[in-house]
Amino acid sequence: MKLTYSLLLGAAAVLSGCSEPESTVDASDGAAFQDSVSQIKAELTGSERAAFGDALFTLSFPQSGAADAIGAAEKFSALARNPDALVARLGPKLDGMTADEVIAAARDYKLNSLDSELGRLNSEVEKWAGYANSATTILSAFTIRSPRYYWRQNDMVDRAVIDFEIVNNSPIAVKRIVLLGNLQSPGREIPWANGTFSYTFPGGLEPGESQRLKLMAGAFGAWSQEKLRDMDEAELSLSLINVRDAHDTPLVPPEVERLDEMRQQIAALTAERDALTSAQW
Repeated sequence: MKLTYSLLLGAAAVLSGCSEPESTVDASDGAAFQDSVSQIKAELTGSERAAFGDALFTLSFPQSGAADAIGAAEKFSALARNPDALVARLGPKLDGMTADEVIAAARDYKLNSLDSELGRLNSEVEKWAGYANSATTILSAFTIRSPRYYWRQNDMVDRAVIDFEIVNNSPIAVKRIVLLGNLQSPGREIPWANGTFSYTFPGGLEPGESQRLKLMAGAFGAWSQEKLRDMDEAELSLSLINVRDAHDTPLVPPEVERLDEMRQQIAALTAERDALTSAQW
């Protein structure tokens, strides 16, 4: 009986040894914090150790975004050399946590931050997309007729000319227009010249009015390439992309022009969120 009891005790001791509790962060002081973090890292695999280190970085500088990630990394490196300062920053958040809990806390913070930024961007896109639709409707009320590209002498110098008529069928008086021009020969994939330019109307362009414009291209740049002088087959196309009203307010504000950029940011952040939620370590 005594032998059986001793074997049972031995087995229990072995089993209890196999289920030792995980090490936790000790934030009682800088030295204890540093020792406990080192102990935790020693118990982790390579990928787990990387995830734990990333979590410590995230929770040390929660407000650092991609733009200042390098600066935050340098600050974290300096902070790691000062255990007391590090425990002052992280201690209240992490004291008593296991590696799993630290990583989960950082993950939750990242998810909350991503959700917040995605919510903001989606609201911005929804707001300005509606504005863009209204602006597009007004811009479509302008008509551009007979666009031509040719050269003529001006002040004893030959200059490239962008010639067209614009009709204002919109309900607003226009002070300034911004156009996108494209000069391209039939059958060629790449245009000779492409870009935006603007014109300010002396006295404005009132609703129902039209003007014929002959705009001189700059002396330098794609529109004034010497080889285009006799390029009779090249075709000029013009698109109106913005106007400014009598108060010099743009019909298409910068936020509308950034819609594609904001949609790309949403796609990138959504992919980052998906990767974070499915990550295994």
